[in-house]
Amino acid sequence: MEIERKFLLKDAFILRTLCNEKVTIYKSNITQFYTEITKNSEIRYRKKDDIYYLTTKIGSGIERDEFEVVVSKNEYNGSKPKRVSSFIEKDRYSFELDGVTHAIDIYSGELAGLFILEIEFETKEEALNFTLNPLFENAKEVTEDERYKNKNLSLFGSPSLEFDTKEIFKRVEKSPNLELNFPSYIDAYDGFRVLFYQIYLSILHHKKQYLETNDPHNLHQFRVGLRKTRSLLQISKNLYNKEILKTILKGLKTTAKQTNAQRDFDVFIEYLESVEGSEEVVKSLNFVSQNQISDIDSFLNSKETKDFFMDYEAFLNDINGFYKENSYEMKKFVALCIRSEIIAIEKALFKLNSESHNDEFHEVRIDLKRLRYLLESFSHMFDISSMESLVKRLKFMQELFGNLQDRDVWCDIIDMYDKGSEKEFLLNQKEIISIEMFEIRGEILDKKAKFIKQIRKISKILKAYY
Repeated sequence: MEIERKFLLKDAFILRTLCNEKVTIYKSNITQFYTEITKNSEIRYRKKDDIYYLTTKIGSGIERDEFEVVVSKNEYNGSKPKRVSSFIEKDRYSFELDGVTHAIDIYSGELAGLFILEIEFETKEEALNFTLNPLFENAKEVTEDERYKNKNLSLFGSPSLEFDTKEIFKRVEKSPNLELNFPSYIDAYDGFRVLFYQIYLSILHHKKQYLETNDPHNLHQFRVGLRKTRSLLQISKNLYNKEILKTILKGLKTTAKQTNAQRDFDVFIEYLESVEGSEEVVKSLNFVSQNQISDIDSFLNSKETKDFFMDYEAFLNDINGFYKENSYEMKKFVALCIRSEIIAIEKALFKLNSESHNDEFHEVRIDLKRLRYLLESFSHMFDISSMESLVKRLKFMQELFGNLQDRDVWCDIIDMYDKGSEKEFLLNQKEIISIEMFEIRGEILDKKAKFIKQIRKISKILKAYY
């Protein structure tokens, strides 16, 4: 049985005072990690100096059941890949004061700057009747504050990290490629606005570059920014006022739709340029493409587009939360979003089979893309080793689905232009492309079981965060 009270200290200078008072202090170095965390239980591995422990705790608050055994170094190290959160590193200074065992933990690593006083008791009554020594008059009790439980420090980091949204906006504007590291406990509404602002700067940059050069790469990056914003807005929809969300999503969809055909033509032309005998078809498609470029230029310079961007900027600059519908802690909300997307993908993949229409494959592709955008933006918040390999696998699967989508679109383009002298050439290409689609579908179905197993593993871990 573990019975303790916990207090937050501003610093550890009290140790000097205790030394001056001739109090005997024992120092130990502790590194620990968790392989399982639920709302009311945890499994922890701890290295304390040169001894290794496996501990199971059940319950919450001032009194919890605790079971601890000594384990080997090999078992400790062998369990590291199973951890579900960050390592905790700290120096513990233990001493007796007023007949009770005290310990001051000075955290390091990601939790540097955090100082916690823990006091252990024999009985619950003793704990409740205890009066803290006047030496700790500035200490703040956090026994019932779940944020300061070691398992939550491992999951979410320090609760005291500050996040000045205005200052972060300025930094992002100066350094558009700044790596965003979000504190766990900030309001998700503010965190997502910062992310959207960074993406928006990229959208504006590539829009400007495209209008100046008509470079397909800039159009592609412009579209990526639009799609990413739209996907993340839909995923995080519970944060926002429904009317502003509807307006922004409509504007993003309209803008992206104006560029869809051009992107499809660019990719198809690039494919055909590697095919022998395609010169005349490529020439014809390039002519159509040039007309589309003119239409895109006109739309991007239109009042409709400028008005939409102005509305979107008003949303991004909402420092007073006028458009906010709900408040959530950032990391908990992101974990919920990622897990929800994983569950949706798992269900959709499970339904796919050799009889499924291409449209069903394309719907899964969109789900995969949404999950990829989430992980690209937020995977750094989770110190989970298996998440990195998932990101790589996800990218591979998305490319497979993307290749299928491209070829399906190419067949549609051929159906539009399979006339005249190039009809035979185009129909031959359609047959080749159709065979490729069949092979890609087969590869997707072959690999889906392994991918489902991988995302299930991450889903189980993420459940601990909310």
